[in-house]
Formats: sequence, C-alpha cells, structure tokens
Amino acid sequence: MKCLRLPYQPIGIVLAGAIMVTGCRSEPLGSSSPDVQSSAIRDAGIATPSVPVDAGERSTIDSGASVDASAQSGHDSGTISNVGQIGLNSLFIGHSFFIPVARGAVAHIERAGIEGHQQRTVFSGGATGAPQALWNNANKSALIKSILDQGDIELFGMTYHPNYPALTGYTNWIDYALERNPNVTVFIGLPWQPEPTRYDSDTYAAAWETGHPEIAHGHIDALRERYPNLTIFCIPYGAAAVALRQRLANNDLPDVERIQTNANGRGIFRDRLGHGEPILLDLSRLIWLRAIYGVDLVEYDDDLEYETDLSAIATEIMAGHSPEYRRHP
Repeated sequence: MKCLRLPYQPIGIVLAGAIMVTGCRSEPLGSSSPDVQSSAIRDAGIATPSVPVDAGERSTIDSGASVDASAQSGHDSGTISNVGQIGLNSLFIGHSFFIPVARGAVAHIERAGIEGHQQRTVFSGGATGAPQALWNNANKSALIKSILDQGDIELFGMTYHPNYPALTGYTNWIDYALERNPNVTVFIGLPWQPEPTRYDSDTYAAAWETGHPEIAHGHIDALRERYPNLTIFCIPYGAAAVALRQRLANNDLPDVERIQTNANGRGIFRDRLGHGEPILLDLSRLIWLRAIYGVDLVEYDDDLEYETDLSAIATEIMAGHSPEYRRHP
C-alpha cells in the first residue's frame, strides 16, 4: 500500500502514543446514564449519518441482535461471489470508534451474500469500552459473559484504548471465551487516532504507520505466544482515516469539504474528538468486510453513493496489511 506507507521516522512511535493518549484522555469518562438496557435490541447495521456520538457521556449496554438482518432470505445480495459462504456467530465489544463500524458492517455482509451471519454488540463509551474496563464493569461483564456462556460464539472482536495498554483485558476475555467456545477466533480492531485536527496529514499518517504495528501486532504476537492454538488476527480499519486525510490533502476527495464538520455529513470527522462521519464509517466497514470474510471488494457492489471509490481504497489498505496478521490471504 505505497500511498499510505512512509519512510521510518523515529518520532512516529512517540507520536503514536502521544496522539492516542492525549486525544482519548480528553474524552470525559463519566456517565450520567445507568446501564438500563440489558436485553437484546435489533442491530440492523444500516449505515446512517446519525450514528451514536460517544464522548464518554453514556455507557448504555447495547447487546445487539442475536439474529439480525444477515440471516434473512429473499434479499438482493448485490453480488453472488460469496453466496454459500457460512456466516459467523459473532460478539463485538467496545467504544464508539468501534461499535458503529461493527453495526454498519452487517448490511455489507448481507449484501455480499454471506449466509447466516449473526452478531451481538456490547457498547461502552471512551475508555470504558476497553476490554479490561468491560471486564471490571459488573453489569457489562455479566452481559458479555452471558453471551459467551451460550457456547456458540465463533468470532470475538475487541478494540483498544490507551488507558488500558496492558494485555490483561484481552487475556481475561480470551480465557473466559475459550472455556466455553473452544473454536472461537479472536480479532483486535485498532481504531483511528483521536483529535485529528491537531495534526497535519503526514504526521497523522506517520503516527499510524508506527503505532499500529507497535500496538496491534505487538499485542497479537504476545497473545499468540500465550495461546498457540488460537486463531487471532487484526483489522487495521484505523487506516481508513489516514487514507481519507491524505486524499483530502491532495484535493482528491470530492465527497468531503473539510476534515472536521459539525455532523453535517461532509467531513471525515464529525467532532473535535474524531468520531467518524459517514464516509469514514463506510470505508471502515468495507475494511471489516474484507478482513473478516475475505470478500473481493473489486467485484463487490458496495451500493455507496460517493464519487470516491471506497471499495478501491479498502482493497488497497488490506493489500498493504501484513499477511501474518490477516484472517484471509
């Protein structure tokens, strides 16, 4: 992925940590909302500009749907290349730079012809969506465990927050999941870095290029050593923000007017913290589709109304992703 890779810069490793820590810690971590929604709700995965804004001000439980739209029949899939591929019973847990991507990916999975995909999601804002924070949260931990206790989870996805940089949260959840779901596959999805307007596009890209392997690949290497029989991969969807910023800097992003807007749909980010506008979420969902199910995005009809070819960008991002950390070639 030559357009996204930069020469090694020693400052990049420092920047990766600084951007992620400074940005995320600026997000209030408190919540005035009780954990009141413990029952499953429908997770239709429809892309919409009104995605939840999570500035850490709420920590409601969204358990997603045990059976969602992807299990329906009689639907125009948009492509036949993946018809017959068996979907995975999935569980995704995390914050607002992660769960809206997971929800919206459902529509693409269905459209690609994947049969039988089901998913549950558990959401918590900001640092409270880190694996260790969710493990420590009595209500959410109980909900996640109740889903894992059913013994039918095949794909378990978690994300990252710099307030919890250690492996403890991942190992706690993996240990618990494996006891009840011995054939589970695990992934870590590293999101884009927050407060994007504080940095120019080259600095932002350099931080990702060093920070992603340092964090995601480093964690996976350590987890593979501890769990040699576990299939674990990563989804580099944070690269979507890097790619869009670089295109905007090169005046090659006609669908976007500026880096940050106030949730009007014509930016990359919808607020100062860096929550995604639709174009960023849509590109991230295509990366998930390729990473989880290996869908050929060149052939896939994404049905997205952008001048920019997001499927081509997602294909380039995944082509530049190290094969060692992929689920599919």
